[in-house]
Amino acid sequence: MKPVLAITLAALCLVAAAVHAASPPPKDVSSLLAPIIQKYDIPGMAAAVVRDGELVALGVAGVRTRGKPERIAAADRFHIGSDTKAMTAMLCGILVDEGKLKWNQTLGETFPELKKSMHPQYQSVTLEQLLTHRAGAPGDLTKDALWAKLWQYKGTPTGLYIYKMMDPTLINNSLGTTTRCLPLMRYAEILLNFAEATNEASGPTSEVYQSIEAIRQRAGLRPYQLPTGLTQDQMREVIHTERRLELAYEGFRFFDVRRWLVAEQTDNLQMHGMEVDRGATVVYKPFNVRKHQFTKAMYLWPIPLKEIAKSPELQQNPLY
Repeated sequence: MKPVLAITLAALCLVAAAVHAASPPPKDVSSLLAPIIQKYDIPGMAAAVVRDGELVALGVAGVRTRGKPERIAAADRFHIGSDTKAMTAMLCGILVDEGKLKWNQTLGETFPELKKSMHPQYQSVTLEQLLTHRAGAPGDLTKDALWAKLWQYKGTPTGLYIYKMMDPTLINNSLGTTTRCLPLMRYAEILLNFAEATNEASGPTSEVYQSIEAIRQRAGLRPYQLPTGLTQDQMREVIHTERRLELAYEGFRFFDVRRWLVAEQTDNLQMHGMEVDRGATVVYKPFNVRKHQFTKAMYLWPIPLKEIAKSPELQQNPLY
């Protein structure tokens, strides 16, 4: 019995030591928050103080949803939005005070191991520029030649306008009225939808040929007939092309390339504009507008954090 008694006493001593060494519960500061939510008319808030990795103070006040009685709990999750920007700036300021960073320190100097893979124009960006969200635009846009030209330009970013579905009696850059209305669904869209669905289900049948050729004939193509003997894959490419041309500027392309899972090829291209110099002779000068960026994550939209917080079983969409 003596060994058992010794072990029991030792275990009790360890438990007592663990209880004694445990951190005290955080101080409740909820009473400090109540006047704040009343003063600023906000539904509720939570606050915490962390020192040396330990939670030393915690408080909550108010309700989860304005107009509803459910009180905020300490375990509730909050969508803090852009608050982390201020936190990041504060941490950077602490590192500057400690001499570990400098306000004029560049990205290339801070991350030399990433410099080779970094965009050349990013290498010289300083910490101060990052935290002040400076984009390189001058303070007075009228004094810089390039910026002044862009600031005064009243046309579209590309210099191009859409004439499709436009009433020809209206004048550009002016207000007017028209009796012409935009159709919600055109017969051409019905034919294209039918052709695509049928081709995916049964291959390039005669009905698929007839649907596509009807659109091409109406558009005045000569010849409007498609090559005979197309495979399912070849017909699929034909249908994709016909949808791109026939339904251009009608709001379909955005969803089509995502449905076909080809947006990584179509939406990562350089966008161009056209400048027309109408001198003695008309000269067309193409120019770059902006480079589109598309990643695999963009095939799906992210699920809002407030929805994910409702259940641990709900998982965020891939790559977010």
